[in-house]
Amino acid sequence: MDEAIALYNQSLEITQRIGDVQNKAATLHQLGRIYANKGDVDEAIAFYNQSLEIDKRIGNVQGIAGTLHELRILYANKGEVD
Repeated sequence: MDEAIALYNQSLEITQRIGDVQNKAATLHQLGRIYANKGDVDEAIAFYNQSLEIDKRIGNVQGIAGTLHELRILYANKGEVD
C-alpha cells in the first residue's frame, strides 16, 4: 500500500501543478480509500473531505455522491451515524 500511496501522491502533485481539479478530487478520493483500507480512519476522512470540497466547488455531483457514501461508511463504522 505504501507504493500505491506514493504513486497517488505523485499524481496529486501533477494534478496540482497543471490545475486539473477534477482529477485532483479523484486522487484525493482514492487516497481516502487507501487510508480507510489501512484502518487510518481519521486520515481517510481528511482526504475524503478535501475531495468533497473540490467536487462541490466544481459541481461534480457524481463525485459528491461517491465521497458522501464513503464518508457515511467510515462514520458508521466509528459509531457516529444513526
